[in-house]
Amino acid sequence: MAEYALVSLAPSGPAVEFRRVPYSVDELRDAVLASGRPNAERHIAMYR
Repeated sequence: MAEYALVSLAPSGPAVEFRRVPYSVDELRDAVLASGRPNAERHIAMYR
């Protein structure tokens, strides 16, 4: 799961909304390896 927060300001004050989004680790691996990023293998290893 990827996790992030949305922070907004409204007339009533600030608000924070937390969200979780499922994602495919295989698709992430493929995208990182195809990106040409230096040390891609080392980066993707933390998701295994």
